Amino acid sequence: MLLITKTTYSPSFAYTALNSLFHTIPTKPQPKITVKSKSTPQITMSSSFQAQFEAVETALKDMDPPKQVRDTTADETVDTKFLEILHERSATMMKKVEEKERKEKEEKEKEKRGRERERREGRK
Repeated sequence: MLLITKTTYSPSFAYTALNSLFHTIPTKPQPKITVKSKSTPQITMSSSFQAQFEAVETALKDMDPPKQVRDTTADETVDTKFLEILHERSATMMKKVEEKERKEKEEKEKEKRGRERERREGRK
């Protein structure tokens, strides 16, 4: 369970940006996003999306608020250029995370093959 905290954006804007972002990125499976209340949205997602969420939150903190954002309960408009930049930053972060995971997996495979080789050589 992750909670959006201290940002310069209102929680409903952050929820809208995250929701738009997650539904534009082709991912499998889609994260489950639920809103408990408008004032403090709680976002539930699988651990595989945690890094992506952190990238989005970092991007939100680093950027100036877009000028075309209206935050009302009836109508929320999000600047598409802002979401494109957010998408790019998130994709870059996910590539870094995937590369790190791939390297860790390769290291584990090397260790596993080394242990198997030692075991075989020990039997001979």
